[in-house]
Amino acid sequence: MRFGFVRLKAWGASRGDEGCGSLAFMAKPWDINGDDIELWSQQHDASAELPDLVRQLLLATVPLSTLTTTTHAGTRLPGWDMIVRASRESAFCPQGASGWELSIEERRGKLDDDFKKRSADPSPFDPKDTTYVAVSARRISAKIRWAGEQQAKRTWKDVRLLDADDLAAWLALAPTVARWFAGKLGRPSADVEDLDTFLHTWRGRTPRPLPFKLALAGEKRLQQAETVRAWARQAGRRGRALLVHAHTRDEALVFVAAALATDVSPEGHQICARTLVVHTEEALRGALGPASGEPLIVLSNLSSTAPADRAHGALVVPLEGHLPSGSDDVLKVEPAPFMRFVEMLKKDGFSETEARRAQDSGGNLASLQRLFGHVALPRWVEGAPSVPLATMLLVGSFQPGNQEDRDVLALLGADPGEVEALCEHLALAPDAPTIKEGRYGRAVWRWRAEEDVWKFLGGRIPADTLRRFAETIRLVLGEQDPSLELPPEERLQAPFLEKIFRASDVLREGMSRALVRLALSDETLATLHGPQCGSHLASYVLQDLLQPAWSNWASLSNLLPRRFRSVTRSACIQGTT
Repeated sequence: MRFGFVRLKAWGASRGDEGCGSLAFMAKPWDINGDDIELWSQQHDASAELPDLVRQLLLATVPLSTLTTTTHAGTRLPGWDMIVRASRESAFCPQGASGWELSIEERRGKLDDDFKKRSADPSPFDPKDTTYVAVSARRISAKIRWAGEQQAKRTWKDVRLLDADDLAAWLALAPTVARWFAGKLGRPSADVEDLDTFLHTWRGRTPRPLPFKLALAGEKRLQQAETVRAWARQAGRRGRALLVHAHTRDEALVFVAAALATDVSPEGHQICARTLVVHTEEALRGALGPASGEPLIVLSNLSSTAPADRAHGALVVPLEGHLPSGSDDVLKVEPAPFMRFVEMLKKDGFSETEARRAQDSGGNLASLQRLFGHVALPRWVEGAPSVPLATMLLVGSFQPGNQEDRDVLALLGADPGEVEALCEHLALAPDAPTIKEGRYGRAVWRWRAEEDVWKFLGGRIPADTLRRFAETIRLVLGEQDPSLELPPEERLQAPFLEKIFRASDVLREGMSRALVRLALSDETLATLHGPQCGSHLASYVLQDLLQPAWSNWASLSNLLPRRFRSVTRSACIQGTT
């Protein structure tokens, strides 16, 4: 039994005390016995939930071709509680067609009444080819005799009766269902979750839950989800573990979980009922033990997995950070298009304004959750050097090959080489916040999701770095546009004539965005820098930069709001205020 009782030698036995035998105790919250089920059956909603329990047990342990059931309010409708067709025999479900009647009542008369009713009207079954299955959440004395008496009437092909003890034994073969049912009994567990609980917990991280289908955003991810489902159909029978790489281990897990949960085929429902997410080594050992029924699919949320475990054909191993060369056997989850996030959020009922916040996520699920209120400090923040980190925050992006950009980093108090090394290190980290890309043929380092980074780094800017920023931004944005030295008709040729700003456009744009963010961050900055620090700093800088001369405005035209750009460009051409 994979998650059954753990037996330990009593401490007295080690001293030769014959009076102390072996001590049995319940190892896990989901070790459920008949007493637990009988007590649960007395709850108000047990009658509505019993069909759901049996349905999940069937899905988790029996290969089915047909499963029709009613739950909750549907249990009051006429007809069978369950219609089942199984392709093979199991300990608790007969092969072929079977009709099921479920009860939580203590009186034996309910069993007799149901049997008479179904025998009088067996539709849609032919009783001679059908097994009658009665299920009671109570303990039934002489249950074998009752089944034998009904079988002797030769109405049905076979008659079976399952009671509370049988349900408990069945749960022992289905740890995923046992974990779910343990929640119904009020037994929380932190080291193992069923698929629905895992996804529900993930959605609950934000004040307004985000749909887990966001993990499947984009056509490429949908195609990869089919790869996951195809692997799951063969899991435990052949092959090796499924290695999945994403921005973070959490995103890899959510991607796999979402791929399985959105499979609406009958086989997909059965796979979900056999899937566990484990969070500890002990839980992993138990889940990968010998299978008593259909093989479990195990999603490991551990930071490392032993090579021997990776040979297990029913294990999902999430990976994050830098992948070494030769990782061809890894499913590399494609980046999610952030505009698809926006579309999916709007479809889920988010307003246009709310949904557009997803544009700042960079296609990263962890960033997206933080943007929508999840409070979680990324692991890469801890241990990162404060001055290079704050410098990168305040410039937003830079060209490492541009000497003027490197000089600006130095003016902010950081070693340019250290800032570049930090960006390289962060780009290889889990939940990688930096990305290197090309712009106009030149390499650029930038934040992947700048707004997300500001949420947890804005309050950590050292005082000296902030003072240096106030001085440096005046120099960078206060530079007169060299193209204004040319006649108006030649200004479009300025880049070819090397009449351009000394600092790169990406750095100038990044610093201007930082100035706006500082103006809106008084509360965040207050702990280290006092009240209204950000808004005062931005006000003083803008007073210096926005002088009446037309050339000042023209030099800043690309950094101003769109409504002012046409005016300033016209002034630039005409040379007027």
